[in-house]
Amino acid sequence: MMSKRVIALLLCLLMCMTAMLGCSERIKADADVKGAYITMYLTDEVYNFDPALAYMNEEAESIVSLLFARLFYLSADGKLKNDLATEYEINEDDKTKEYTMTITIRDAWWSDKIQLTADDIVFAWKRILNSENSFACASLLFDLKNARAVKAGNCSVDDLGVCALNDNTLQITFEKPIDYDQFLLNLTSLALVPLREDYVSKSDDWAKKPGTMVTSGPFKLSKTKFAVNEKVSYKDINGTNEKGEPYEDYRNEKQATYSILVLERNICYLRDPEEDDIDLNKEVNPYRLIIYCSKSAEDLLAAFNGGVVNTIDVDGLAETKEDIFNVCGDLFYMGSIPLSLRTNSDLMDKADITNALSTMSFYLNENAMIKNQSTKEEVALFANADVRLALSLALDRETIANTLVLADAATGLVPEGIFNKGNKGSFRKDGGALISTTANASAAQEALSRARINDQAVNPADYSFTIRVNANDEAHLALAQAAAAAWGEEGLGFNVKVEERGTIINNDYYKPTASVPNDICDDLYMESLMAGDYQVTILDYCAYTTDAYSMLSPFAADFSGMVDKDFNMVAHTTGYNSEKYNALMEAIYFLPYFNQITSADYKSFMIYDSADAFQAVLDGVAAVYEEYGIDASKPADAKVTLLHKAEELLMQEMPVIPVVFNKNATVSTSDVKGVKSDYYVSYKFAGASLKNYEDYLKDFENIYAQKDPK
Repeated sequence: MMSKRVIALLLCLLMCMTAMLGCSERIKADADVKGAYITMYLTDEVYNFDPALAYMNEEAESIVSLLFARLFYLSADGKLKNDLATEYEINEDDKTKEYTMTITIRDAWWSDKIQLTADDIVFAWKRILNSENSFACASLLFDLKNARAVKAGNCSVDDLGVCALNDNTLQITFEKPIDYDQFLLNLTSLALVPLREDYVSKSDDWAKKPGTMVTSGPFKLSKTKFAVNEKVSYKDINGTNEKGEPYEDYRNEKQATYSILVLERNICYLRDPEEDDIDLNKEVNPYRLIIYCSKSAEDLLAAFNGGVVNTIDVDGLAETKEDIFNVCGDLFYMGSIPLSLRTNSDLMDKADITNALSTMSFYLNENAMIKNQSTKEEVALFANADVRLALSLALDRETIANTLVLADAATGLVPEGIFNKGNKGSFRKDGGALISTTANASAAQEALSRARINDQAVNPADYSFTIRVNANDEAHLALAQAAAAAWGEEGLGFNVKVEERGTIINNDYYKPTASVPNDICDDLYMESLMAGDYQVTILDYCAYTTDAYSMLSPFAADFSGMVDKDFNMVAHTTGYNSEKYNALMEAIYFLPYFNQITSADYKSFMIYDSADAFQAVLDGVAAVYEEYGIDASKPADAKVTLLHKAEELLMQEMPVIPVVFNKNATVSTSDVKGVKSDYYVSYKFAGASLKNYEDYLKDFENIYAQKDPK
């Protein structure tokens, strides 16, 4: 707990807009306490805080998790713990064939003092499964009654097996008895947190700025301040946007990046906002987390080492006293270490390094048409599995991991930290190494010699393609450059370019709307990834849960969660659509049900037109079980076996090329205490404190005394 003198000093420095003369006397007299500011660097910029979209950047989940509370969470040692949920009850009635789970949630409030209810959970889950929306996390909820039928558009979203019995009670109905423990682990996913319909339904951009979103976690989004850097011209690979207009119409957009991002204490977190006698610091100790986004790596290091950095153009960036505080202070915490600082032994020796549940990977778009410069034909180059395999074999993952430092060479798609069964074992160790960690140039050339397109052998020199990469991610850029060398003229012989796709002032390029707000940023890299508008792209492929199913199921067409503009379910964004892989995921889905159902049950699933159609599916599932020696009476063991077989097949056909398993690294000064972690998230700041705050404020006083903000 801060002393009254320190807190009052903070109040004066942040709220008083007069000169500093006589400030110390007024500081002592003011007792309106709010709490500490902690200045830090956490991640590369995150421009969309939608929890269901926080899984394409391995650091985004960490920030979004500070804003939203989950039903359950996983402790650092992998044990299920209550968060919003207080208890649950499972009910199975074989006579009525009703199988339900009721979850009781605690009294909780949104950051605007409106009570959080079970209806907010119902809305969030219906949003994910709505046949008009694309969310790769949809399969996490496929055990719900009618979930797959709702996603396929065969029935109304109101037929989904979830409802609110009252404000504090959620009832979930399942098709049949399932693995309830695994379903509870699914509910630890940030993708499934409650959301407010009155905010989310207003705009696709609801989660981009403070005024259009409310939060349920320990912090709320208080401020997003971005700086316009320059005019840029992005070229659209496919020539036209979704409106059918050439991308040249969108040239010379204003490039923008965040300068600061401020998270502020949610005073409603785990407390009734009407009860004024409760200490605000009880649940959330810091008042604000000030996240630097515009400092260079050198300035970050200098600030972390205790020297106030005053190299930023404060006059151009800061409008108020508070802005100057936000951009000029010391740095107390790093939730991520920039690539250029990862060779600094003094810094890295202090870092706490853990495995991240994500794999830095390439997506290869099988639908992208690449022109053959010799024949002038456009061909789907990456639809050829041998081409994809050759690109994978050409990569030296060990060298790339050493370059990135906070990484291990990938041996499969599923990273370390994913459980083998339930919350036990290691899926990666049990699955072994499925891909080589070193380059194999001869095998890559053999794969290319097998590859034939339109009966013509692939000559790499005839093809040019582009790796689209996040312009704000140093690690992604380094990987893109390494791949371009391995695949380019000195390697396999393709003509490879690296295109950095950055962030601009919003123009709704990928989502045409009547009005275009100009106070938010569009992350065109992320939006192009979601729209499938790339040839090759890089992403951190993140696990939604600790179950390998969450990473593997979206590559099956009926489990991708993706829909097209006509609201039809479509294959994975890469275009990968393997009958064998689809059959594996179908077989995994039916494991809990297989010994309890016949073709006569087709109506209960609502996705099959007849008993004969359903029987054909069951026959296909039985064939998979026979092929792999599966005992469906032991579904938990069978699921593990089939998931390993699915990953093996994925690594043979290679629609996604895993490169490295990411690692988290956090480092703080000795003044920061109380930062905790759970199994998914490296930093949780609700209980964080900052000592010796007086010395920090003196540095700010020196800067402020030399400035005269309006």
